[in-house]
Amino acid sequence: MKHINSKLNLKIIIIIAMLIITSIIFIMILPNLYKEDKISIQEIKNIEKDKENAIIYVYTGNKKICLECREHIDYLNKKRINYKLYDKSKIEEEEYKEFLKTLHIDLNTFSPPALLYIKDGKIASYIMNIKNKKSIEKFINDYNLTTIK
Repeated sequence: MKHINSKLNLKIIIIIAMLIITSIIFIMILPNLYKEDKISIQEIKNIEKDKENAIIYVYTGNKKICLECREHIDYLNKKRINYKLYDKSKIEEEEYKEFLKTLHIDLNTFSPPALLYIKDGKIASYIMNIKNKKSIEKFINDYNLTTIK
């Protein structure tokens, strides 16, 4: 009986150790599953000043407002698009207005979720009010955005 209990205890210890190791690995990998490369207004001004190329996904992290936003981000990651995130829900309204003003976009007509393509420091094109991955795919293909680094 004592021998059976020691085998049972050993199995329990091994299972607990495996769970701990799995948890540690999961915790280390989880942050890398979703790209969270956010962009600031200063970075946008630098892109404009340095005449660089960039892609920005503008969205709201509020899941009640934008159910498909996470799907869009997952799709961009899957396609290995080099882009930056701008989460409208995490900033003040004045900063959002400055963001759009910096990019020369009309606040009254702009509607996230949106994908912006900046070429040589200026807005080359953008799509707004994105509803599905097909519109993102078309935009990416139309402007060959897989090559933007």
